[in-house]
Amino acid sequence: EYPQEEYGITVWRHSYACVRHGYLSKANNLQIQVHEWPLPKNNLGAQATVFELAVPPIFSEWRDITLYLINDVLLSQPFGVHHPNPSYSLRAYQPLDKFFRTRRDYRIHLVSEAKPNVVTHRRDKPIQYCTDSDVCVNNGLRYQYYDGNQNCFLEELLPTEGLSNLCTFDLPKRAQALKRFLVRTWLKPEGETPNEVIASQSDCPEYLSLSEYKVLAELPYGYNIQWMSILTQLAMPKIDFNKTETAIFLLQMSLQAGPRSSTSTRCTHLRLKDREFGHQMLEHLTKGVSHIQENWESYTALSSYTLLASRLLSQVPSELSQAFLGLLEKCRRISYRWLTTILERVQETTSETRRSGLLKTALTIALICGDSFNVYDGFLPVILADAKQASMLVECSIIIYNNASLKSETETTLRGILFDRWSYTMHRVCAILVEQNHLASSCLDLAIKRHWPAFQPTASWTLAAESSYWFKTTNRGHLQVHYNILTGELLVNGLPLTRLPEQYERHDDYERLFEGLILNVMPSNLPGMRFCTTQQFQGHIVHFGMQDQDLLVRLEVNESYLDLIPSRTLRDMLPHSFVNDYAHWYHNEAGIIQLRSLKDRWTSNPDDWCFVRQDGGWKLCQAGRTFLFAPSSSMARRIAGILSPLEAPLGLHMLYDARKSALEVRVPSLRLD
Repeated sequence: EYPQEEYGITVWRHSYACVRHGYLSKANNLQIQVHEWPLPKNNLGAQATVFELAVPPIFSEWRDITLYLINDVLLSQPFGVHHPNPSYSLRAYQPLDKFFRTRRDYRIHLVSEAKPNVVTHRRDKPIQYCTDSDVCVNNGLRYQYYDGNQNCFLEELLPTEGLSNLCTFDLPKRAQALKRFLVRTWLKPEGETPNEVIASQSDCPEYLSLSEYKVLAELPYGYNIQWMSILTQLAMPKIDFNKTETAIFLLQMSLQAGPRSSTSTRCTHLRLKDREFGHQMLEHLTKGVSHIQENWESYTALSSYTLLASRLLSQVPSELSQAFLGLLEKCRRISYRWLTTILERVQETTSETRRSGLLKTALTIALICGDSFNVYDGFLPVILADAKQASMLVECSIIIYNNASLKSETETTLRGILFDRWSYTMHRVCAILVEQNHLASSCLDLAIKRHWPAFQPTASWTLAAESSYWFKTTNRGHLQVHYNILTGELLVNGLPLTRLPEQYERHDDYERLFEGLILNVMPSNLPGMRFCTTQQFQGHIVHFGMQDQDLLVRLEVNESYLDLIPSRTLRDMLPHSFVNDYAHWYHNEAGIIQLRSLKDRWTSNPDDWCFVRQDGGWKLCQAGRTFLFAPSSSMARRIAGILSPLEAPLGLHMLYDARKSALEVRVPSLRLD
């Protein structure tokens, strides 16, 4: 104690620095940290929290996939978007961390925007005033389900017009002004009205006439009358069915389901059940197909007729089914015939630009032919039961695969749509052919024999090991042949169809014979040959090989062979024009060498010059009576010496006519004939 004077009076005070006051101060400053119950007070909230600590993986995956489908794929959006800030996830809640068993990368999980009590400023309490309820507190978190991808709480998901746009085919860039009339949303199922079409006439693209623009834009209006509108255009066309835009409009209208109704058939397509309407559609579709069947440039129109016939087949009364199947078969045969014509032109062209354009057309026509098989599952086995028709699909698939690189990855026009439809069809076809191996063998043999004339299978087709879509067989010469029924990929000894190596195409003899043509080839089954053409060329299967610097060319027709004699071997042995202006073929069976003019090098003519064996040597004769003196013979040298002022020895043609016993000397360079 110490004295202290206050108001003139001495007062004794206790020192606060003493030990007793020190302990008292410490006691008064003691604090206790609250204990927060780790689970919500609400019973359902607690149960949900415990469940989320160890969610079964299959449930989490199902939940995430469902949200992905509704939100990301179908483009539904939450009623309200709330991004919590700050946020406290159950995944990071320390008191329950040792119990957490759920994977931490799932999209849906629990998050609270409210803080837990242990992280607030009220976390520490003075112990002198605390009761049990002050220390043992309820959980402060208010968990809600949270979308980790969108970083917001889950709310009711509502459909948007984005889904309608997603389910609407794209038009070519030149026709974007028509897109608004093609789109029919769930909010506006009738589409744009005719008045809106009239008001938009200023948007008409330059390549379209105003009348065609109005008719095409009005075509989708009214889901109850759309099929009558299509029938009207088939009967009295005011639109060009050979335009891509028309085909896409018809495809969209025929496939879009429209508003729901009380019957299994949506009201949009109810008219297809009408027998008389089906007859009318069949009649006018048949007329349309007949009108264009001789013009392969009308392939877009054929695509329109094919897809309409396929759609009608799925809905018309059963008594009309055979008629529509017959119409689809007609479309199939026409497109296949066109495809053959285009591929023949590809073989004949030397222009790479022209060739590329023809191949793109061939790709589209092959896809159209394939689309004729895109029918209801009940009819597909009926069509495939005919091996000839099934082989068309296989052959078209090979052509599609070989030219798929011509289709852009971002292509969304008609060719891209047809490609997706063909892929869908092939997955359904695969299941049928796998179950019916005899049918698969028949159609594969027919198709590949047409595509690759040298194909001579020595075994039936079977499924390759550990595969459900690769078929395999062996060819003459022990070549292993594989075919992918899903993609149309054809492999021979593991190699695809390809063009000849650059070394072959740049060879002088190749240029003389093929004049720059690009040939599709496969491995050859003949000894000494590496490649052969996949298609007959000028009536022959052409085999290629290379020996030193010589190009080996062998023509095969009806199991007889002609071999090309390298022109270099005849130089200095024959006059220049007999070397440079002729193709020299050795006939294996006849044992003769035939000289064919380069202007007609693929056909045999009676007037062709031939090397024949006679009197122990070779003689060059024409029609068996006119013989050429060999420039190296003594008689030829004497005559050449006399005519040396006019021409060199190899520029002279000394022809002996055996019937007339007369010698004729020609000097081609003088052009006296």
